[in-house]
Amino acid sequence: MAYSFSRTWKAPQVKEKEAWDRVLKAREHICPDSPFFTKDLNRKEHEIEMKREKEEWLKAKKDRAEKEAAQGLTIRILPFGGKKFENNLSPVLGQPTIWCPSWQVGKEATAPWPSLSEMKYEGDERIATAKHHGRFLPVPRLPGNETVNWQHLSFLEPLPFDRVRHVPDEVDIMMNTHTIPELEITDEEGMSLLGKDLMEALDPKGVYG
Repeated sequence: MAYSFSRTWKAPQVKEKEAWDRVLKAREHICPDSPFFTKDLNRKEHEIEMKREKEEWLKAKKDRAEKEAAQGLTIRILPFGGKKFENNLSPVLGQPTIWCPSWQVGKEATAPWPSLSEMKYEGDERIATAKHHGRFLPVPRLPGNETVNWQHLSFLEPLPFDRVRHVPDEVDIMMNTHTIPELEITDEEGMSLLGKDLMEALDPKGVYG
């Protein structure tokens, strides 16, 4: 009985060139106009430069740690005093968001991981006849029955704070040109709620009032 093998041997240099050619091909889809990753990028020089900068950074980090240890500087300032929040609010603005450790808190549903056909539809197989038909991440959709095609599942509505390129609706336009008493506060109330320094920083020259 005879056996045959379809695999062929390739020199390491050939494999390396083929891998770099695939990277260059992907570049045309992902960042064709990048001023940093250009078509004529010298990969070898770039790798040498990156290695040198990493070594310098590690050396500076080590020197700084040794200096702090010699001076007895062991105090580390942590954001928010090291407090860990257990809600889905952004630490700075206090708005519900997915960009926090406890993003699932308060959510009635979360989008399941997209199927292979869904990722292909939004990725390599997406129509590329115009710039607005470029590749996208799959749209988050509400969980559904396994028998329902993913294209028929409803979109998962993003939180207001997480909306990207949100098109203003009629309410937003009205708020820019009309007075809505129930949503406004006086300067005195602003001083009480925000403090004098923040109020003056928001309107340093009296432009808005």
